Amino acid sequence: MASRRQVLSWLGRGVGVAAGVGITASVDSAMATTGAGARVDPELDRGGQVTVLANGTVLDGTGAAPWPDTTVVLAGDRIVAVGRYPLRDLPDGVTVVDVHGKYVLPGLWDTHTHGGWLLDTFAPLHLANGVTGVREMVGPPGMEEVRELLNSGQVPGPRMVLASELVDGPHSAWGGGDTGAGVIEAGTPTEGRAAVQRAHEMGADFVKVYSYLAPDVYDAIATEAARLDIWFAGHIPAQVTAQDAIRSGQHTLEHQYGIYLSTATDREDRYRRLREVFADPDRAGEWAETMGQLEMDSVRRHDRRQAEELFALMRRHGTWYSPTLGVERTARLPGEDLLADSRLLDLLERYIQPTMREQWLANARARLNRPPEQNARMREYVAAQARLTGAAAGSGVPIIAGTDCWIPFVFPGFSMHDELALLVQAGLTPMRALQAATRDAARCVGWGEQSGTVTPGKLADLLILRQNPLEDIRHTTTIDAVVSRGRYISSREREAMLAEAETAAQQD
Repeated sequence: MASRRQVLSWLGRGVGVAAGVGITASVDSAMATTGAGARVDPELDRGGQVTVLANGTVLDGTGAAPWPDTTVVLAGDRIVAVGRYPLRDLPDGVTVVDVHGKYVLPGLWDTHTHGGWLLDTFAPLHLANGVTGVREMVGPPGMEEVRELLNSGQVPGPRMVLASELVDGPHSAWGGGDTGAGVIEAGTPTEGRAAVQRAHEMGADFVKVYSYLAPDVYDAIATEAARLDIWFAGHIPAQVTAQDAIRSGQHTLEHQYGIYLSTATDREDRYRRLREVFADPDRAGEWAETMGQLEMDSVRRHDRRQAEELFALMRRHGTWYSPTLGVERTARLPGEDLLADSRLLDLLERYIQPTMREQWLANARARLNRPPEQNARMREYVAAQARLTGAAAGSGVPIIAGTDCWIPFVFPGFSMHDELALLVQAGLTPMRALQAATRDAARCVGWGEQSGTVTPGKLADLLILRQNPLEDIRHTTTIDAVVSRGRYISSREREAMLAEAETAAQQD
């Protein structure tokens, strides 16, 4: 294995990409940089294999223009240099991979996932698709061990940021108050504070809040989270306006729920109607239906001025916007559309376990033969969500990419590429969409210092493509290789990984 001094000596002969300036690097030097030119992280004492990805085009995730003919040097699980280096006189033990004509990007983050415990299927499917980090949105007891297995590299898969158990109000749609099921029902402020304390004690990275929390319980959760210095994120509770959620410090707003409702010209009347339904526990079955109806109806009462004020509030508070366009689309499409989509059916047959597969198919069949007016209404709402995402992006709201995989017809890894395409269709540039899954996603989940850009010192999690995604975002599917924790996963290894996941998925 090459020594640190040997590698630094070789790197010292590198040429700056933009500035055309040579870099002098010594064992004792601090970070060497020449603006947008070659950059070297001198901390090569982390150990591990040195891998040189030679002469590719680097899309570094910072928003900078592509760097052609650029080499990325990895040592162990870190990026140690980005620049131009002569591919001669390399120290012994250095592995060189020619990526000429290919595009080197940061690995992707999926900021809204479920099913992380499926280590033999979901984990490799994420990784084979270039998703090297996930934010798992519900953390039942035992998921801390899964996070450790992944983050320590004991099991191949994406790095994981982990939510608490789902904290919801009484009569939650996701089951009773049994914490073993991953759901805590908090009906009082005291119970809300206790749920935050439990999440903190169990080592959750953030508290997951949900739709049925009462406003006073939600306020108690926000206050306790601030006291313990832990984020809370998730759905905006149905009785809480988006404005109040932002002011309370909610870190991310998922699925756009509550945004149209909170920017309707008659929002006060709509929230009054919601409170009336929530006041009667015996009408719990009506809650979800009423929320959905009022939300979709609010599209026709949308006030752009109020939306701009809301977006400005999000910018001031640093609130992240998580549109999850793909799951909103698949959850509302007519069953006929889903069952006629050969690509979705192929993914279903190959990578989803039989019991879950039948559940997903039943979900689609339940939407067969819906009245045409209901289908039209659903399509209108999905289109409106895309418009709202584009408006938020245009206003400078920070946006992250998440899929909500494990929900029917939303697949780990594969659906991230669909999400990126939908973000571009909504109005984001390809660069902005990529950043929603790289730099900005890493910042959102608290890993911005370690991940999200192709920068010396950051984790060696990379995606290598055969075609330029800035020309067509769908080119993110032209995966040539993935790098995870510094390990280069070739096309052949990716195919083997997918084949193993397919085999595992056939076991119920």
